[in-house]
Amino acid sequence: MDWIRFEQLGEAWGADVRRWPADVQPAARVLIATDPVRAERLLDAERQLDRLLAFAPDAAPSETLRAAALAQARAGEGQGPHPIWPAWVFARPALSGVAIAAACAGLLFGGFLGQGSLTSARQDALSNEIQTETVGAADVPDSGRRL
Repeated sequence: MDWIRFEQLGEAWGADVRRWPADVQPAARVLIATDPVRAERLLDAERQLDRLLAFAPDAAPSETLRAAALAQARAGEGQGPHPIWPAWVFARPALSGVAIAAACAGLLFGGFLGQGSLTSARQDALSNEIQTETVGAADVPDSGRRL
């Protein structure tokens, strides 16, 4: 495991390595042992987010939303799955190749543009939230919840 993967796992699963998938925990612990200061620095923001999430209420969908979702699902019964690609894409082999190449180029280009932006946006939001409401570590129970 490298530090990039370690940071990704921390963002996804939180600061407590015990909540991470079992197959990556041993490698994470080895990495932590090699440089505990760096590991603490990388997981500090996740630890703060964990504290904030501990206070978030459990949100259940309203009965109106539940009924609307069920009604929409029932209305679509028997229609079969919705195609991902429109039928015209496969009408001619040349068109399907062009459409698939364009989709792949869009994904590749979007991947390069999006690198780092989610992390920085998330850090900005977290920083703003922490500045708005500072919570002491001793005051926060660890509920173990994570999005």
